[in-house]
Amino acid sequence: MRKVLIPAYEAASQQMFSQISSSLSGIEKASKNDNVKLIMGLSDQISSLSDQVRSLATELDSMRSSVLLNNQQLRPKSPEPSETNSEDLLKDEILSLLSETNYNMAITKALGTRDPKLAFFVCEHTNLSMILDENHEISQPILLCLMQQLSAGISMNGNDWDVGLMTEWIGDIAVSLDPSDSSIKNHIGGIMNDNMDFLKERIPTIEDGKIKRKVQMVLQIMRGLSAQ
Repeated sequence: MRKVLIPAYEAASQQMFSQISSSLSGIEKASKNDNVKLIMGLSDQISSLSDQVRSLATELDSMRSSVLLNNQQLRPKSPEPSETNSEDLLKDEILSLLSETNYNMAITKALGTRDPKLAFFVCEHTNLSMILDENHEISQPILLCLMQQLSAGISMNGNDWDVGLMTEWIGDIAVSLDPSDSSIKNHIGGIMNDNMDFLKERIPTIEDGKIKRKVQMVLQIMRGLSAQ
């Protein structure tokens, strides 16, 4: 584009200045009236040249901006924070909340990701039985959601999570749920059915007989909850 615009500008300029030079020569030989006409024509030519110069300058600026933009796009961008880094920050926040015994918020943070891995992370770093026994007032909806994510996590084959620990948490939550609680009574039946499907998928892959019996016991509790 630059190779086109610059020669065009130079050619237009040379042509215009040639015309102006001829006009100036004519002024010396012409009559007064003719001189007025020549001067007016010369003024028009100068105005036309100015317009062309402005137009070419605008195009050159546009070309320059386009080149700068292309250069910026070709430069390697600063790396965005990876998902791993974001997850690590969230884990640190969860650990901080657990250390402050703010269990409700810690579990809520984990559940907000909808990733069973974070729910399991909570399991690994606290003792739910102690939390429930000491009545830290974890709400029924949060307990129900936590149970659902852990159940979904158990059904995910190929992970190295401690199925026994997750099953223990699910069982403790199950016996702590109140099906008559107004905040969960309209949802508990459907969620229990989904959770039972998750656990049934995993049972055939569990080799430890003790853990398998624990899962089957939890299934019985879920059946009772789903029927209420």
